[in-house]
Amino acid sequence: MTVPLSSLTDTWNDGSTVFAAIQMSVTNTASDPASKLLDLKVGGVSKFSVGLDGSVVSAVPLGQPKLLGNTTFYVNADTGNDANAGTSGSPFATLVHAWDVMCSYALNGFAATIQLQDSVAPYGPLSSGLNPPSTNTVNVPSGNGGIVIQGNATDPSKTVVASTATIAAAFSFFSSFPQIVTLRDLTTQCVTNFSAGVYVNAAVHIIIGDTGHKFVFGGGSGNYTYGLQCYRGQAEFKGDITVNFNTPQQSFVDAEQEAYVSMSPNSLTLTNVVDYTGGGFFYEVIDGAILALGASFYTGTIAGPSYFVARGAILNGKANGLPPGASAGTMSADGFNKILLSGVPFANLPRASGACRLAITDGLSPVFGNPAAGGGTVFTPVIWNGSAWIVG
Repeated sequence: MTVPLSSLTDTWNDGSTVFAAIQMSVTNTASDPASKLLDLKVGGVSKFSVGLDGSVVSAVPLGQPKLLGNTTFYVNADTGNDANAGTSGSPFATLVHAWDVMCSYALNGFAATIQLQDSVAPYGPLSSGLNPPSTNTVNVPSGNGGIVIQGNATDPSKTVVASTATIAAAFSFFSSFPQIVTLRDLTTQCVTNFSAGVYVNAAVHIIIGDTGHKFVFGGGSGNYTYGLQCYRGQAEFKGDITVNFNTPQQSFVDAEQEAYVSMSPNSLTLTNVVDYTGGGFFYEVIDGAILALGASFYTGTIAGPSYFVARGAILNGKANGLPPGASAGTMSADGFNKILLSGVPFANLPRASGACRLAITDGLSPVFGNPAAGGGTVFTPVIWNGSAWIVG
C-alpha cells in the first residue's frame, strides 16, 4: 500500500495549452550560492537536488540503472550477436560486450555473472581498463557486488578465451576497482610470444579457479608465455588448476611491484613436463611482491629452477608447495629478499647472495636429511655476504 505525503491530481485536456504539474518561480535577489530549487531527502540525507543554476546532484548517477538481484549475462561466440538481449536464448557474441553491458549497471550489492556458453570458436580476450595497449578498451564496474566469469563447469575446454596479436593476454585488468572478479571453469590460450593467460596491472583482486571449480591454462602457439602476470594487484589460485603448456614457458607465475599472489589450489596438474632449463622459472617473485605457497598440491613435474626471488620480494610457504622435479631456486644479490620455506628438501635448497634474508622453518625442524637415521647428508644454505636463520 502506498501512502503519499501529498497527492495532487489534475486533468490535462486542452491540446493548445502547455501544462506544468509543479511550477515554482524564484526571484533571487540575495541568497547563498548553495541554495537549492529542490532537495529531496531520506532520513535527513539528500538523495536528489537541483541547484540555483539548474545543476543536478543525485545519489546514484543519472541514467545508470541498478541491478535488482543477482544477474547473468550470456555469451555465445558461435551463435550470439551483440545486438541480442544477452539472455540464455538470445546471447551476446563477445565477452567484451557482455562486460561493457554489465558495467553499465551499478551492481547494487548483487553478483553479476557472465556465462560463456559452449562454443567451437574461442572467445576473444577481455581487456578491462582505461589505458590498455590496444583499442579494445572496456569499462570498469561500479557499486558493491561480485563479478563471476563462468565457463563450462564439466569441461572447461568448451569455453576457451584466447589472446590475440594485439592483446597479449586472455584476461587483462588495467584499472583499479573494488569488486572481486572470479574466473571459473575456463581455458586460456596464448597465441603470441610472451603473452599470458591472466594479466593484472592494477589494484584489483582476481580469483582463479575458485573452490569446487576448475581453471585450465591451455597451450597455444606462443612461446615463452606466462600463466599469471600480476603487478600491484592480488590474485588467488583455488579449486583445480591445470597447466597444459606445450611450448617453452617464461614463468607460470610472475609476481611484481608489490603484488600478492596466494597459491593454495585444491590441485595443480602439470599435463606436460614444463621445461625451464633454457631460461625462466616456475615462480618469479620480484620488486616487493609476495608469493604465498600452500601445501603439496601438484601432479606432474617441471624441469629447471622452481623460483627466482629478487629486489625485496618474499616467497613464503612450505617446501612441498614447490613443484616436484625442480632444481634449486635462486635469490638475487639486491634488496632484502626473503625466502621462508618449511621442510626444505635438498633438491630445492636455496642459494642467496648479497644483502639477503633467508629463513627456513617449519615449527618443528628443518629437513636437510639425517645421516644418523640413514637419510642423506646434512647441508646448510649457501650464502654470500648475507645472513641466515634456520629455526626449528
